[in-house]
Amino acid sequence: ADAGRAAALAVDPLDKDRDTRIQEIARMVAESVADLAALQRGLQRTLQSTEDTLAQQARMARDIPDDLPDERSDDRPQAALTTA
Repeated sequence: ADAGRAAALAVDPLDKDRDTRIQEIARMVAESVADLAALQRGLQRTLQSTEDTLAQQARMARDIPDDLPDERSDDRPQAALTTA
């Protein structure tokens, strides 16, 4: 009976190697998930920065025509504009 119990409690080296390999793979997967999460955060920051820059450019493009003098609304002939 003791021999049977001892055999049941004995650790099979192949089982131990398999468990060690499973733990190693689980750690690698966990590290990969953490790396992907960090990459996603970085991409989200870059995307937000890009969207902010595009919005700023759109505002500037909208404001440029307002800042330029409107030569077309001037009733004087073009020659008079250059000599005046």
